[in-house]
Amino acid sequence: MITKLIGILPPLILLMNVLGGISGNDYADSGNSATETQTGAVGVPVVDLVLLERTPKQLKFQVKINNTGERAVLIVSDPVRVDGSAGAYLSLDKSNPHLLEMDFTVFPPPLYTIYAPKNRVTFLRLDPGATHTEEVVLDQPFKDTKPPWGEWQDTKRINIENLQQVVARIGVLPDDPAVHAALINVPAPNGLERVSGGPLKGKMLLDIQTIVSSNVVKL
Repeated sequence: MITKLIGILPPLILLMNVLGGISGNDYADSGNSATETQTGAVGVPVVDLVLLERTPKQLKFQVKINNTGERAVLIVSDPVRVDGSAGAYLSLDKSNPHLLEMDFTVFPPPLYTIYAPKNRVTFLRLDPGATHTEEVVLDQPFKDTKPPWGEWQDTKRINIENLQQVVARIGVLPDDPAVHAALINVPAPNGLERVSGGPLKGKMLLDIQTIVSSNVVKL
């Protein structure tokens, strides 16, 4: 069974975030502190990336997330970027410019932005044995979205012809009562909420997120 839990990260920021209770250093350090793991690791879903179609002008992929574990999890789905555009965050791997990363994950908001951000995601509850599928279609030409926002002038055009590999990455959170409680009565959750009880007490949702990588598809 797949349950849509909640959409997060609605418009919150205009020029500068007001981050109650979080110092600048804590905030900056929270950026990419989530655990990263390969698909198939114990206790995390299996993420399978399949190339459905390839033309000189288009790439079409299926991202299948299968919860093979014994416990339900929460997965990140349906990202909407800061400018309101929908779709996975796209970027080239820092050490391999021919590897495209497609992220369905939660990112921390920037300290400064010229936008009133429209970004959000949806948390889906994925029961044991359940599968969720996302489809990604990339039409030439397209730009990286410079996770987490893609608002700067130095976003770069990505040429399909230069891509050799593609990987998908999915954000996964535990289906924990304390995680649910952190989102109750929060009209505009932003991923910086702290868990108030249990073994995860004091942690932000961003820090709890595990990023699961799929298989790498060769083009």
